[in-house]
Amino acid sequence: MNGITVIRQGGDLSFVFDRDGEEITGFICTVEVKKFPADIAIISRVIPAVGNTWPGFLTSTETAALDVGTYFLIAQLKNSTTDEERQIPERFQVSKAWV
Repeated sequence: MNGITVIRQGGDLSFVFDRDGEEITGFICTVEVKKFPADIAIISRVIPAVGNTWPGFLTSTETAALDVGTYFLIAQLKNSTTDEERQIPERFQVSKAWV
């Protein structure tokens, strides 16, 4: 995502995370949605790798449950073999659903 993506409540939000072209073997990607970086995740799930990326999307059910406002979509990349960790934060905004 570039800049802040705006979606409506109940809309899908697609994403793709990677390691800037580096190999992802051994890494697990957990995606979290938070209002503020230090908050407990509102949404958290492991994303399966496809090739050398982790593609996925927030579902309409997930985004419908979010209040109007700005959120962080954070990819938590962890490799238990090498103890490497990396966070990739992206911002998005949820606007009111169309009636």
